[in-house]
Amino acid sequence: MAPSSGSSGHLLPEGRREVRQRCHSPLPKGERVAERKRRPGEGVPRSSVNCNRAIFADRIIHNFPRKTVTSHGYALCLCNGVRTIMIRIHILGASGSGTSTLGAALSEKLAIPHFDADNFYWMPTTPPFATPRDMPARIEMLQEKARPDEAWVFSGSALRWAGPMEPLYQLIIFMRLDPAVRMERLRQREMRRYGDRILPGGDMAEASRAFLEWAESYDTVGPEQRGLVAHEAWLLTQTAPILRLDSSEPVESLVDRVMAHPVVFGR
Repeated sequence: MAPSSGSSGHLLPEGRREVRQRCHSPLPKGERVAERKRRPGEGVPRSSVNCNRAIFADRIIHNFPRKTVTSHGYALCLCNGVRTIMIRIHILGASGSGTSTLGAALSEKLAIPHFDADNFYWMPTTPPFATPRDMPARIEMLQEKARPDEAWVFSGSALRWAGPMEPLYQLIIFMRLDPAVRMERLRQREMRRYGDRILPGGDMAEASRAFLEWAESYDTVGPEQRGLVAHEAWLLTQTAPILRLDSSEPVESLVDRVMAHPVVFGR
């Protein structure tokens, strides 16, 4: 098949006339991907890849035409047509294991949105984390944000309410951390967030104490509540690949391990 030249000047295979984007509409042949990182607070660019090499964030993924990646996280496999493989990652683990931290880091690295379960589960209140949102409302909110035709990272435990999202996960990351280290992290985080409010006599002292007791029970509690047993049982029901990570590693190392996974790298 003879190649044709797109407006970018690169050679393109004959018939390579569109790239399926989030709206699944045809795009002009030759339009190029934005070759820079997304700035903080900037929306995801609506760009396509129809050029000789695709640059995703700050790295070249593959040479065209075997595979390329758009700047909003789509891996496009080109084989007698167009097929879109979207990177949808779910991260879970005990409270304090670093799921939100890794989610934010992957969001930055992949230039895709990051959603955390707490933002959907809890109503915005003062003090925070006091009033759960009704289950139908939180599911609807999550589905509006984490769409099936887009790329995203979803962090946090949502075993008992995010069932409709499970078929969308393409990679599940399970974070583990030594319980003593994890609890020390949580105590320090509580103090950073709330300061004297969690000390005896403070307005959040009781809530913080109850939270830390609940978090500490993760490794010993039965399957009736969020804990190691429930997480392991849930993982057995999933069809997506599971990547187990030790949260004691630096975040940069954890990101590198995720990026090397075939689901993300595209091998």
